[in-house]
Parts: sequence; structure tokens; C-alpha cells
Amino acid sequence: MRERVTLTAEKQVTFERLSGPVLGTIQNYIDEDANGELSLRFAFELQPEGMAPGSAEEKEYAANMEKAYLGAVDATLAAIRRVHDHRKAPEWARRYFGDVDAMNMEAFLAHHAPNARVVFGNNPPAEGLEAIKGAIGGLWSAIDAISHAFVTAWEQGNTTVLESRVTYHRKDKRVVTVPCVSILERHDGKVTELRIHIDIAPVFA
Repeated sequence: MRERVTLTAEKQVTFERLSGPVLGTIQNYIDEDANGELSLRFAFELQPEGMAPGSAEEKEYAANMEKAYLGAVDATLAAIRRVHDHRKAPEWARRYFGDVDAMNMEAFLAHHAPNARVVFGNNPPAEGLEAIKGAIGGLWSAIDAISHAFVTAWEQGNTTVLESRVTYHRKDKRVVTVPCVSILERHDGKVTELRIHIDIAPVFA
């Protein structure tokens, strides 16, 4: 497959397929509304080889490809948000929640003191690394993926408060985003307490 990529700076990128079994164009637009809010819009105009436009075969192909393209769009948006969000949280917090988003339990636990305490929503506190592993691991096992987009951060002494939007990818492929505030206490470079204020009910509704 060959593509021609055309960049219109600060406006759009066009991917034109020149060869391969599926021809057409994919366009990424930067839109701005009357209030100056920016958004990213994707447009797909593709024609599979040997399929008549509007045919049942083409519609079936489109339905099967939709999830793959939406996954690519999600990945693009996540990358953009990471670049933007990195300006809103301290470096250690980015590493901490990076391991959360990777659902890397060993790396996540390594950020904590042995007697650390985690309170998630209205659940009972998890005290100690084994209890934290059980509590957080139980949540991770119930979802496909998780990502944090930082809104803002405050630091005072050993305390860091992070406001974020947390996106959960459910097992049924639905995606749910909920607001969250995390309060972290750190001593000697290790998290001793994490308090997560979140309403997770919409994720499993």
C-alpha cells in the first residue's frame, strides 16, 4: 500500500491511498468553534476493490472495519492528550499514572511505601502492598484499558492533588469517561497514601 500525505499546517492532514486493495482518503481536521475551543475531526472516504458502492458487501465491510478505525482514532486522541497533559502534572506523577494506564502492577506497586494506604471511592481502605494489589488488580481485571487525562494539579509540601478525566474501556467495548480527584501523600520518594475521589458507578452501569 502507498499513501500520499498532505499537511496543511494547523488545519488538516490528508492521507490519500495511491495503491492497495482499499483506495480513497482519510482526513484529519482541526476545527475551532465560536468560543475558540478546538476539536479534532476525522473523515473517511474509502472504496474497497471489487465492491460496488452502497452494496450489501460494502456495508458489511464498513461495519467490520469501523471498530479498527475507531481504535486508531482513540489512539491518536490519547497521544495528543498525553502531550497536552504532561504540562499539568509533575514528572513523578506522570510516571505513576503511566504505570496505572499500562496496568503494570509490578511497576505500580514499586511507587509505594510497604505500608502504603489506598482508598478508592467509597471502598474500604487497602493497607499494605498485597491489599493494594488485590483492590486495584480487581478493578483492572474488570476492564480492558484505562487512561488518565490531567486537568490540573496542586502541590503543597508532601501532598499532591490531581484533577483528571479517567477513561475506562469496558469489556463490552463501550468507553466511559468520569471525573476524578486523586490526593497523594509522598515521603522519601514513595507514595504513602492515595485517596481517589471518583464515582465509578457509570463505568459499570
